[in-house]
Amino acid sequence: MYEICEGTEADWDSVLRLLWKAFKATTDLEVLRKNPLTKLWANEKQDQWAYIAKYNGKPVANLSFFTTTNDMIRERPLPIAGVWGVATFPEHRRRGLVKKIFQKAFPGMREKGAVLSVLDPFLVEFYEKFGYALAETRIRHEFRYQDIKSFSTDGEITSREIDDPMEFATLTKIQKSMARFGSRIFHFRRDYDSMIKSGNFHVLERKSKPVGMVKFDFNRLSASEDNEDLVLRVSSAAFVSDDVFPAIMELVANYSINIHHVTWWCDVQLPVQNYLRDVWAPKSFLGGSMMMRVIDFEGYCRSLRVPKDASESVVVKIVDDYCPWNESTYQLTPADGNLNIEITTKRPDVTLSPLALSKIVSGRIEVSLLRSLGEIQCSAKTADRLGRIFPLDNFMSYRRF
Repeated sequence: MYEICEGTEADWDSVLRLLWKAFKATTDLEVLRKNPLTKLWANEKQDQWAYIAKYNGKPVANLSFFTTTNDMIRERPLPIAGVWGVATFPEHRRRGLVKKIFQKAFPGMREKGAVLSVLDPFLVEFYEKFGYALAETRIRHEFRYQDIKSFSTDGEITSREIDDPMEFATLTKIQKSMARFGSRIFHFRRDYDSMIKSGNFHVLERKSKPVGMVKFDFNRLSASEDNEDLVLRVSSAAFVSDDVFPAIMELVANYSINIHHVTWWCDVQLPVQNYLRDVWAPKSFLGGSMMMRVIDFEGYCRSLRVPKDASESVVVKIVDDYCPWNESTYQLTPADGNLNIEITTKRPDVTLSPLALSKIVSGRIEVSLLRSLGEIQCSAKTADRLGRIFPLDNFMSYRRF
């Protein structure tokens, strides 16, 4: 007999063993126990919660989530729940345990104030069953120093390595400037602390004013001490204006001399390939993905800033078995940059499942295209109105939880 309940401190050691086994960790279990990140599980003081499935009193499945308001949709703060640590012991899989846990976790997310949930999927199709839609894909570019072409930079921009964890506020401000490109999921302070501690984390400045940042890490392909065996990993590049990016690229070029090759993990919009001699020189791969789901539809709509060209209302019916509080018929009306939402008895222009709703609000695919693909059923006029309210505006900052 299975019991679904919230995880407590007494369950932690069993859950840690579950996560260690499920994710095939190569780290020794005793070493993993000493990792500070393991202290985040079900730690209410850190806004972390967990729901578990027990069999004969022992945890056999887990779903963890954190809540944060340090994120933005169209430059407005948005409370989210980030799901992580979804795992089940092999002998207890295919019994609907994750489904049962989600049925408990979704109300928990809403109770903690989240209006949206995001996660890093191991399999997209698996989470689509629970209403999550793909919202972001992330790119990994691979190239060599010789592939970088000559270019000019702003001579007023300088760089320095960060060594003071108290500068996290400066780094957060730089990263939040990237919201001009779209919606953002931002690093926690503990992420910055770890990156600063490991070294090679640079802030770029113009006349002593912070305007950019970028992180470098080195790995070896083998036990050789030869620099030609080193791989340079570039990440966390952010810049307050486009004219700062060449200075970031110059740092990359300086770091990559005599390095075997460079791997750059970034948003698809970063113009890395524009600074390479041949557009086909780098190898580009899918570096990760993020999915999202609406937890509280009314709360989500009230959190949005609506584009100026959105002016006409649309009536939407939501059918949501996992989050039944969302089930109703709503009239959405753009007004003065806000999105007014009210329950109505009017005939709906469109009926949406949780997955269809998440695909619309994720901003990854135009609503008119979703209609053409048969993902939603409505008139072209309705699709156009929805598209103006929920335009292309995909998540662009990837973080593994």
